Amino acid sequence: MLETQTISNVKVNSTLNSAGFNLNAIEFKDGNVVVFFANYTFNILLDGQISAGGMSLGYTFSDADFKSYIGLLFGPLYRNKLDNERTFYYGFGPSIQEIAIAFPSGDGSLSLLFGLGANIGMKIDIDEKTYWDIGVVANASFYRWNMSSSNLDGSFDSLFNLSLNPHVGIGFVRNRSN
Repeated sequence: MLETQTISNVKVNSTLNSAGFNLNAIEFKDGNVVVFFANYTFNILLDGQISAGGMSLGYTFSDADFKSYIGLLFGPLYRNKLDNERTFYYGFGPSIQEIAIAFPSGDGSLSLLFGLGANIGMKIDIDEKTYWDIGVVANASFYRWNMSSSNLDGSFDSLFNLSLNPHVGIGFVRNRSN
């Protein structure tokens, strides 16, 4: 996840690394070109880096009790059937992401990010009931609500946040209708 914001007229860039899994739910129905999708992301935060004014600082979450990144992206999805085994798809819609961190000391924060996202990939059939799903989920957030142990009321601010989640997975077909 890459984030850029300006604090006291200083441009601050940060990078956040995480690992986890995606659930990519796509309704491929009766040969329709436009269908519905929902993408759920569940990740554990690992580490990151903050840079501003030519200086950088690395950090880790190894001492955190709880550290998570959860995302939801949904909307219309368009598909282009390339042949009998391969289908290219791309979908766009609203995106909501949550970042939560809690430390043993009682300190922590909760952020909700709001923006737009894209789900782009390739469905490659293995057989009648399984397929490879290869693609990327991208989220661009423009607003954030943040609450921390020092600000329990929370506050909204604007920022630019970009997260890219490449994925390779196996999909399962519930009912085959093409």
